[in-house]
This record gives sequence, structure tokens and C-alpha cells, in this order.
Amino acid sequence: MEARHVEGRLKNESAAVFNEVRRRLESGPPAEWCPGAAKGRARRGPDLVTVRRAMHAAARVLQVLVVDDEPLIRWSIAETLGAAGHQVREAQDAASALDAIGRTPDVDLVLLDFRLPDSNDLGLLAKIRQLAPRAHVILMTAFGTADVTAGALSLGALKVLNKPFDMRELEDVARAL
Repeated sequence: MEARHVEGRLKNESAAVFNEVRRRLESGPPAEWCPGAAKGRARRGPDLVTVRRAMHAAARVLQVLVVDDEPLIRWSIAETLGAAGHQVREAQDAASALDAIGRTPDVDLVLLDFRLPDSNDLGLLAKIRQLAPRAHVILMTAFGTADVTAGALSLGALKVLNKPFDMRELEDVARAL
């Protein structure tokens, strides 16, 4: 799927999720959202956490694999996408990434660092596309040249993100899938 189609789907699906949450909330919050209401006290509207949970329930849960040799980057991506309701696994190098995909090839999204201790070219991207052809791969790099970007996109990468990047961009792409 081309990047422009994913961006179009993102806008449509984000609107659909928002409309679903709004529809659920217009009928008034359920009693379990407002424990005091069951005891005769006035009902309050849902809090932000409840609204986010309702949005996550309406969205699709993705199986995500984060491949990066930097623990802090893996952690921050896992926290961000995990908070959005996705199942996130981590791999610190190419070998563990290929092992993880070999064990569970139904991964929906792979966030792949370009330079790893045991792989610093686009060969790993090609192997991942062979093992999990339906997986969407986003290449993350601090060395984003035009050649790297063109090569990654020609091998089937959905997008190339230059580090540092905004986590909201990852959340938007995940929502669009």
C-alpha cells in the first residue's frame, strides 16, 4: 500500500473512531464510569482515561515489532504504542528480529532501525518482507539520505522516519493501518 493511500485512510479511520466514541458518549456515560451515580449522587461525564479507553476499544489492535539497538528508543516506542492499545514486542538486533518474526509471522507493523550491530544495510528489510510479506515496515534512521529512502521504499517500506521523530507520527500511522 502506498504512503499516500495510508495517509488518506488515516484521516478516514481517525474520523470513524472519533465518531464512534462520540456516539457512545452522547447517550450518556454508563453507571460504571461514574460510581457515585449508583448511590444517587449527580453523574459526571467520563474522564480523559475513560474516553481514551473507549477510543482504543473502537480501534484495531496491531501486533508491532520494534527493532532498535537503543533501549530507550525501544522503550519509548513500546510505551507509546502500548498505551494506544497495541501489542508490542521488542528486538535489539537483526538476529532477534528475524527470530521473533519466525516465531510469529502475523506481525502487522515492524519499526526497523537502519543501523543495528549485526546489520547496517537494507538486507534486513528485504528478509523481513520475505518472512512477513503482509507486515508494514517503517524504517527509522538517523542517516536518512535520499539513497537510503529510495532503497527502502523500493523494497516495500511503508515510510522512512528520520530520527529524532515525533511519536504522534507513529501513532497516526498505526491508526491508519
